[in-house]
Amino acid sequence: MNTLEAPVESAPLLKRVANILQELELNHALELSTSDALSLSDQGLLEFILNAHTQNLHHDPKVIKKLKRQRAGQKKFIEYIERFGGVVKQSEFAKLAGLSRQSINGKIKDELIITINSGPTPQVPVFQIDEKTTKLLFGLEKVNAELASKELGTSAMCTFWLNTRSRLEGLSVRDYLQVNPNKDALEKVLFIACREGEMGY
Repeated sequence: MNTLEAPVESAPLLKRVANILQELELNHALELSTSDALSLSDQGLLEFILNAHTQNLHHDPKVIKKLKRQRAGQKKFIEYIERFGGVVKQSEFAKLAGLSRQSINGKIKDELIITINSGPTPQVPVFQIDEKTTKLLFGLEKVNAELASKELGTSAMCTFWLNTRSRLEGLSVRDYLQVNPNKDALEKVLFIACREGEMGY
């Protein structure tokens, strides 16, 4: 497609989007302040508009309740991750971990590094880097591979690393492996990881 023709060809699409937004505003369904809109990522903004549009179309209390619950859950999860350093772009994560962008991309593709879809491109939670060594956490790739094999979602994988556990002396998996960067500690964590989601774990 000729880039010079793009504005003309995209005009109908832009008009449709504008019409959707106008309808949402007229029905008082958008409920989004300018400051909130500016604080959202592109993907977050699109998800917000989609949720508002769905609510405006259906008016089903069950659907509306489900969407509000999902939105609240997403917001709570992002706030939770922010307490542990937040997320950064893949290129920034590569610099922080002292690795090449190509190496990081490969590890992400193999599900050895956790990513969060919070924008046009996946973002990487910083907690996966040991702030003392400025390298990937000891055992990160093996543990993430085990968690990925259980088909856990992103939030479940993050909370596995960050929630404290009585089995690990009251520490989180992240803190436990930083304090005990050895084979025995890693095997203990992998034992827990392979049973993640089962009764009692």
